[in-house]
Amino acid sequence: MPGENTMTIDERIGLFTELLSCQGEYYLWSYDAEGNLLSTNCSYLYLDIILRRANCYQELLEYARTESMPMIISASFGLLWGAVMEREEEGLRRIHVIGPAFTQLPDRKEMESVLRGISPAVRRWSPKLIRRLEALPVVTFANFCQRVLMLHYCVNAEHVQISDITLNTGIIDVLSRAGNGEDEEEAPDTRELPDRNRVYRAEQALLTFVRQGDLQYKEALSGIASVFNGKQKLSQSSLQHSKLSQVIIIALASRAAIEGGVSPEIIYPRMDAYIQDVDNAKAAPAITEIGMTMLDDFIHLVHARQMQDNYSKPIRSCCDYIEANLEARLSIQDLASRIGYTDYYLSRKFKNETGMSINDYIKHARIRRAQTLLTTTDLSIQEITDKLGFGARSFFAETFKQIVGVPPAQWRNENKVI
Repeated sequence: MPGENTMTIDERIGLFTELLSCQGEYYLWSYDAEGNLLSTNCSYLYLDIILRRANCYQELLEYARTESMPMIISASFGLLWGAVMEREEEGLRRIHVIGPAFTQLPDRKEMESVLRGISPAVRRWSPKLIRRLEALPVVTFANFCQRVLMLHYCVNAEHVQISDITLNTGIIDVLSRAGNGEDEEEAPDTRELPDRNRVYRAEQALLTFVRQGDLQYKEALSGIASVFNGKQKLSQSSLQHSKLSQVIIIALASRAAIEGGVSPEIIYPRMDAYIQDVDNAKAAPAITEIGMTMLDDFIHLVHARQMQDNYSKPIRSCCDYIEANLEARLSIQDLASRIGYTDYYLSRKFKNETGMSINDYIKHARIRRAQTLLTTTDLSIQEITDKLGFGARSFFAETFKQIVGVPPAQWRNENKVI
């Protein structure tokens, strides 16, 4: 802990709780290393039962014994909890949990459908539970992550990123098993679950494509996607399921891109933007489109970065800045000023190392970005022209054909991936 910070962990958590109370009905829970509840500011303890009866809770306890990064877990109805580990020299001391919260509130019929078929003892308290659930905070996934990161800082005085959070979204059917402590007959679960080993292998294959900047990833993508797109559901809401799944892939792909050599200064803003786009999406096809754009974008960024291995540090910095600002106005004067070179010296050095002028490099980088947008989104050619600052559509089409070899519309028709 910093020397000037004299507050204890519990005092910092108390202050954090007070600040959260201004933003909705957030609850904090503290558990010991064995998973026993120590304290909470929530008087409705059935929420604790929902969490502790979930499969993901046991996985959290196992994770907490060896890991220190935060974890977000998901349960029925799309409920989210964020867990932060407090460690001492002897090992795990406490687990601090924030939640639950929604990223999208299910309607009452959807929540009632989860309870249908459960024993009469459960049905008696279900209306009260539903009213309690409806009072929980509804936030974007990105905002919930920020609150988890704040809690982690309160406990560990350590700044971490969203991509450092571990996401556990295993199959959870807690309410049918929560009951009231009585031995009750469980409702049968007929859902078909994907083999976890296959999912893990597919996930690792996908991340390898990102980490290596492998431009041939599209050939294997359909097989990988079939593993992820089985009948697994994280919640009763298919839209919620799609959002959570896509955020996981974005976070993992962001980390893989950084491991592939791309600067965090490029990746983190794009990661945040893609997660925000997913939060704002209203339909599953739009979420898939965002994921494909992200994947193609990150793979091309890694590929471009690996092509820069022989560049000097100033020229790599210049290239990184261009890649991070393709939709902004870019000038040789601004780039030279950032690096501390004269316009003439930067232009000559850039051409000597990359083999092309700065303006040509910018033009090629924007066309690569246009290729991604054409094949992974439904943006019109005019919208892409405007987005990347080409001005006239005719100039964009002429430049695209000059670099790629075919017009934009033909490229889209031949390479559309969704």
